[in-house]
Amino acid sequence: MKWFRKVGLNIKKRMDRWTNKLNSPEKILEMATMQIENELINMRGALAETIASYKFSERQLSHYENLSNRLYQKAELAISQDNDSLAKKLLIDRQSYQKQNHNIKTELEGQKVMIQELKEKLRVLENKGQEVKTKKNIYLARLRSANATKNLSEILNNFEENSPNNLLEIIDNNIMKLEAGSAIINMKKEPDI
Repeated sequence: MKWFRKVGLNIKKRMDRWTNKLNSPEKILEMATMQIENELINMRGALAETIASYKFSERQLSHYENLSNRLYQKAELAISQDNDSLAKKLLIDRQSYQKQNHNIKTELEGQKVMIQELKEKLRVLENKGQEVKTKKNIYLARLRSANATKNLSEILNNFEENSPNNLLEIIDNNIMKLEAGSAIINMKKEPDI
């Protein structure tokens, strides 16, 4: 009977291990940590793209400002040479570059705000990631401690069932049964007085 019980417990333990591997808190915590890490990677990528776009826009702004300044200098030179039609054409071209400069400046302001927001969100997410990692380590330590306590309790329960005291009691009971059986046999052999 006890052998069947032990086999049943072993099968149950193996089934529990198998199902726990699929739904274990360790796996769930690991998946949550990986999800936050992936979000951090995506957020850093988005921030890097936004900063790269900002830097590109800054270079464009600088380029258009230089072109605008050169056109202004050429227009001044054309005016000094009494070439008003060329000066007018150069100033019209300069005006289009100045409009582009204005548009780029507006875009840069929006990008600057977006970069600040992304940086703040990234800091928050990094803090959450750190918090999750810390909690994960705490939970894993607690989980391992609980599993160790559970395993120790199971071992102690099995030990108590098969402890020397229980075994001695079983042997004592068997000996007493044998002695009682032999006493009954002896009583039947003795003549009645």
